[in-house]
Amino acid sequence: MGFFNFGKKKPTRQPDSTPQPEKEPAPAAKERLESKWNDIDYLRKLDAALKANPHKAVVQVITDTDQDHLGKTEKQNGKEGEYNRPAPFVSVKITTQRVEKPSAGEISRFPFSPLCEGRGKFLNYRKYQVIGIGKRGRKKTMLYCCRDEQQAAEKAIRDEIMAPLDIKVIEPEPPTERQLTYAKDLGIVISAADMENITKEDISCMISRAIGDDSAESPTPALMAMALEQNWQGSAYIGHKRLWHYIVKTADDKTLAALYIYAVQQYQNRQLIGNMYIEDKLELFYQFAEYAIADPSVLKSIKGREPDDFIEPSKNTIAYKAAAEFLHGTTK
Repeated sequence: MGFFNFGKKKPTRQPDSTPQPEKEPAPAAKERLESKWNDIDYLRKLDAALKANPHKAVVQVITDTDQDHLGKTEKQNGKEGEYNRPAPFVSVKITTQRVEKPSAGEISRFPFSPLCEGRGKFLNYRKYQVIGIGKRGRKKTMLYCCRDEQQAAEKAIRDEIMAPLDIKVIEPEPPTERQLTYAKDLGIVISAADMENITKEDISCMISRAIGDDSAESPTPALMAMALEQNWQGSAYIGHKRLWHYIVKTADDKTLAALYIYAVQQYQNRQLIGNMYIEDKLELFYQFAEYAIADPSVLKSIKGREPDDFIEPSKNTIAYKAAAEFLHGTTK
């Protein structure tokens, strides 16, 4: 008797008319039962087994076919367990760990002679308000950052502001509460004595160094001397990187070209950037600058370089090739 003819034979006994409650199969058994009756391979195996064992009890044939089919399926899938057993539930525990950033601590400052002993002590300039008579005979007010009152008066005269001149110091602003809170969060340590003297600009420099926008180290004396040659005005708390960026970004075309070939020379000689203005080859650097200004492609390439590219120059640029060739030609 084949499986596909199974059920067509009339029963020899009348079933009990009393309805019997059906047992609900266990979830795994129910899933297995539903899945095997939808498996065409299983049904074909069962049909073949019924035809091959006509005298064997049907229930026994089904049981034997179940075991045979289950064993082969598990072997193919490389699994153990019930027929089509669902994948076990996996519990994953996720933990997070907070990584504490080291505190910034005390920020170093470059030592230079203070211009005052109060607020603004760590700035190398003072702000002056100058009131005089302008070109049209009317009162005119100007603000200047200089070292002293004499420089403020000289700048006013160059701007054609006539006497009588009224000159007074504008006191620098103290740090804001927001700056102080941020500095505290970064772990910046400021002594009580310095707290009385620092300005908004000072603490801004500290924060830049603490968060990595500027170098952790202070400028070298040579770099500071070169910055002062270009009339840099700022805080003793400035870092090396930001001061170098100031030197490059504020240079005029001629000075920029001279700085570039100087930086290329230092790179080729594996030396740090120092003070270009005390170099023996300073005149040579400016000769290259004249050449660069006369060649628009070279000047454009130099002006397209970022300050960091002066220190680690890109060798495939027009600027580098021109500077390297110039240095090579002058050292023969």
